[in-house]
Amino acid sequence: RITNFDAFIESFMPPMHLAKMISRYMIVNETDKNLIVMRPYQVYATEALISRALNTDKNGYIWHTTGSGKTLTSFKASQLLAQEPKIKKVIFLVDRKDLDTQTQKEFTKFEPDSVDHTDNTKHLLAQLGDKSKPMIITAIQKMSNAVKSNHPVMESYKEDKVVFVIDECHRSQFGDMHMEIRKHFKNAQYFGFTGTPRFKENRSQDGRSTADIFDTCLHSYLIKDAI
Repeated sequence: RITNFDAFIESFMPPMHLAKMISRYMIVNETDKNLIVMRPYQVYATEALISRALNTDKNGYIWHTTGSGKTLTSFKASQLLAQEPKIKKVIFLVDRKDLDTQTQKEFTKFEPDSVDHTDNTKHLLAQLGDKSKPMIITAIQKMSNAVKSNHPVMESYKEDKVVFVIDECHRSQFGDMHMEIRKHFKNAQYFGFTGTPRFKENRSQDGRSTADIFDTCLHSYLIKDAI
């Protein structure tokens, strides 16, 4: 509930800010036929991620509590990065089991037919070779297979600026597949989203934490903030 109208009008209503909110931070939900306005913490996280991607060559992660709309935030960050001319491709990576369930439903709401359900890499390789598709949504398992395929289309990506946005990054990024992808995409940046990051006390089996892979936490919105 907004009660201090003077402060709200002064910070939210300037034409530049309103234009940014309408053009960048609203999403049409095609399934429910409504317009979603991103919450402040989602906007701040998106802006922190985009600033990191455009102004540095470093990685980062977003720590937002479960149920706070991470999929929407990560989708919007991916979409905005895909509009940047210096980024060749934005690749949104999820675990295969998530593609079949929640993430698929969420992404289809924002971008119909955006999720590829097939197990073979043929469609993914075609997407990687298609310059008219600046954003790809795929499973980490399929991207790993594409790297191993030695297909000619993969060669150019060894040196290009590519951004990986990774959902539920506490789960799927500690194995061999992540290492294979990282070895191939030499100039890529990696941004993870998680509600439960791994720290030293709950690190993965190979001894690494979320910060060991993704470096700095760019924005946090925890359960105490939500309450």
